[in-house]
Amino acid sequence: MLSNISQLVVAEGFQVVWNEGLDEECIPVVEYEGSYSCVIAGAGTGKSFALKRKIARLLEQGEPPSSLLVVTFTRTAARDLKNDLEELGVEGCDIVRACTLHSLCLWILSRHEVFRVMERKTRTLLGHEIDYLIADLSVRLERKIKILREQLHAFTSAWARLLNEEPGWPHSDEDREFDNELISWLRFHKAMLVGELVPLTIEYLRNNPTSPERSLYKHMTVDEYQDLNKAEQRLIRLLSEYKIPENRTLTVAGDDDQSIFVTLKYAHPEGITNFKEEYPGTFETTLVTCKRCPRRVIELANVFLKSTKRKEKPKLLQPAPNAIKGEVAILQWRTPNDEASGVATIIAKKISAGEVKPGEIIVLTPRKQIGYAIKNNLIDRGIGAQTCFSEAVLYSKQAQEGYAYLNLLHERNDAVSLRVLLGIYAADKRRKSYEKIRRHCFESGDAVIETLSKLKSGELHIPSTDHLVAPYQIICQRLQYLSTLTVPEVIEQLFPDGVDEVAEIRKLVMTAMEGAGDIHELYDMVNREITQPELPKTSDSILILTLQKAKGLTAKMVVFVNCLEGCIPYVGRYDSKEEQEKALAEQERLFFVALTRTTNILLLSSTGIMRRGDAARMKVRASARRYWPETEASRFIDMLGPNAPSPQPGDDYIRHV
Repeated sequence: MLSNISQLVVAEGFQVVWNEGLDEECIPVVEYEGSYSCVIAGAGTGKSFALKRKIARLLEQGEPPSSLLVVTFTRTAARDLKNDLEELGVEGCDIVRACTLHSLCLWILSRHEVFRVMERKTRTLLGHEIDYLIADLSVRLERKIKILREQLHAFTSAWARLLNEEPGWPHSDEDREFDNELISWLRFHKAMLVGELVPLTIEYLRNNPTSPERSLYKHMTVDEYQDLNKAEQRLIRLLSEYKIPENRTLTVAGDDDQSIFVTLKYAHPEGITNFKEEYPGTFETTLVTCKRCPRRVIELANVFLKSTKRKEKPKLLQPAPNAIKGEVAILQWRTPNDEASGVATIIAKKISAGEVKPGEIIVLTPRKQIGYAIKNNLIDRGIGAQTCFSEAVLYSKQAQEGYAYLNLLHERNDAVSLRVLLGIYAADKRRKSYEKIRRHCFESGDAVIETLSKLKSGELHIPSTDHLVAPYQIICQRLQYLSTLTVPEVIEQLFPDGVDEVAEIRKLVMTAMEGAGDIHELYDMVNREITQPELPKTSDSILILTLQKAKGLTAKMVVFVNCLEGCIPYVGRYDSKEEQEKALAEQERLFFVALTRTTNILLLSSTGIMRRGDAARMKVRASARRYWPETEASRFIDMLGPNAPSPQPGDDYIRHV
């Protein structure tokens, strides 16, 4: 129901802050008081601004702050929301629960001791540690790595891969066998996956319909709904559909044109386009006035959307009345080194001319390699730059090894870190030998450390496991030595100065050391920074990010590098036609998201040639049988239409900056 709440609030003497600065398009979003509302919001249309004002309205009208739940896609978004409400001076905003869905699940499960009842530990696996889980399952289940990774993704989406599949249970004998073996591995290693939190919470709430969480929140707001998978959307329903308290509301917001996590986590963009069918009586509104991007970028983004031919009537953006024209350029360099150096030169010139500040620039890349090269080139020019890649500090074997030892110094019985160290420098991760040790542990009841200690002392013999004993002896000796050192000495041993492979994690550890009293506090701080990263808010550094990380960001200048066929789009050559089509659609949405981050300057960059080995590693499409094969600019650039600027050599652009 829409009403003139503005007059009502003034009449009752409330301090009106929620309706300040709202335009006509956003007013219905904030004023609607009915049970269900769905906001389909194009890029830069003020969705987050409107949602914050709706929360402010509810608080100003006297709703208890503890009855409000706001689910955001990232911790940064949750933090920013609460900060913005505090700046508005809205009383009670500090009590509103604003968090990610995983954070909410962890709170619910911990509150009811679900982990203890299910004999599970909350020690979560990092990306490189999951590789050892997959390797071990490949022996146990005799399946290919690719198939196991697909099953792992399906497991963390509660086995809801397809539109007609209900979240909750495995749908085949193969999936059930995988489910059992996965849980067995995690229990054995006293660990869990972050992706388990949602399925476990669904299971708990389904089995306990009178649990207090199902009636705890009267008003729920969910941002970026299109990036939730079916299991996560089902969890939202479980938390919002209970009949108590009365007059409950659920507001979801997002944009199916910006759904970029279908491949990574089975995101379900249909959840927002079909929301009003699933929740009858929904008030649906669409926001299309882009307050972020300049007219030139909006024009190209609209042409691109139409070029994809995904929709008969695509949702096109409209420029704000005061939108500037903006600058767009399409550049090509000879080699990746030329691109890294050239991009850094352009940025330096723009900064020197006063057109932009470092903190107003982001560099987007579909591949990390060029990101590191650009960072080094910027730093060489005296410009601050930070890469913000997932678990980037643990990209090398040396960094992973050091982190595992740090973990074991903190918790000597950490079975996951021990598993990593046993196989870290072996091509097959010593998975077959380790499986024999695991099998013995199941039969004997011994922990893996006990079994290895018996093998080391000669008390026990298990055929074909001898080559695990030597690395275990080295691990024990090194741990004994490290335990005699001070915290600074441990850091020098694990992450020595001057070694490129550990340079990133060394910076993190050195910063953490300043506030750490002992090795346990050091580990806790390092682990928190790795597992719960937040994009730095800085005015003097350029951020270099992957395309997925760009979601929700805005910058005065955006440089999109590696615009090469094979990088963007990347479509698996041996995938089925259905998989290729799904991947292409998601890559189109990624490109659209990247285009619409800027408020002024957009540069699209590619290279003409690349070393054959680099092209293969980066999956770049390149001509065959040459050491420096020719590459091909992304097909998406051509889809910007005839009014897009003509591609030009990067050096020509530099001369005119």
